[in-house]
Amino acid sequence: MKPFIVPIIAVIVIVLISAAAFMLLIKPQQERIATLKQDVEQAEQVWARKVDAEQKLAQAKEELEQARRTLAQARAEKGIRMSLSDPQEAMVAMWFEMRHTAPPLLEKFITKTGCEIVQGSQFPAPAMSPPTALQGDLIQIPPGGSIPLTVRGNLAEIENLYRSLKYFPRILTIDQLSLSGQGDELEASFTLTMYAMVETGPGGVAAAPAARTGMAGMPGMAGMPGSMEPGMGGEPAMMQPGGGPPGAPPGAPAP
Repeated sequence: MKPFIVPIIAVIVIVLISAAAFMLLIKPQQERIATLKQDVEQAEQVWARKVDAEQKLAQAKEELEQARRTLAQARAEKGIRMSLSDPQEAMVAMWFEMRHTAPPLLEKFITKTGCEIVQGSQFPAPAMSPPTALQGDLIQIPPGGSIPLTVRGNLAEIENLYRSLKYFPRILTIDQLSLSGQGDELEASFTLTMYAMVETGPGGVAAAPAARTGMAGMPGMAGMPGSMEPGMGGEPAMMQPGGGPPGAPPGAPAP
């Protein structure tokens, strides 16, 4: 063998050994590193989505709690003590609301805005059936009807009445507003719709419980103050300008 052949063979052997080492050791590790890098990138994307989802979930929970607090505040400010799960008691509570509670509340509210009642509000005779919820836990007072009203005042007082609706202890809306007069002697005529929040059972009104009867065989509710016979003879509850609440003695001052 010639002397220069031995180094050549050694170089070839070293190259083959290096190539084999690369193929057997280094290349698999490089491929594994590339695969792990992709796995890490995918995991980071999943983690980012998880963090985003957790933030959205926390925000949704906070919004839900805020909505519940708002609803609870609305119930406290715009609700009345009435449970539609007991239809008989709900009916009597509606009688009392329409004859003894709502009319003086409305009169006092209008007077405080600076307006004067020209044509008193007139609530119809309460129905002889339990009220039902319109949507969710809202009921209309009176059920299915609006209240015609005419007030007198200047423009600022009438505007004050409109802007103060949100402070009334029931939910009020105004429709069919018309103005007449001139200067500081204006009259505003409109229809007013009143709503309140109550407790509801499944479907708004639950099945009626065992019947209880009060005076003259009419549905009754123990402990309810005032007359148990609202609307008898078709006489509605009324607010007269400057008068006292319904049921007060003649000449009683407004509340």
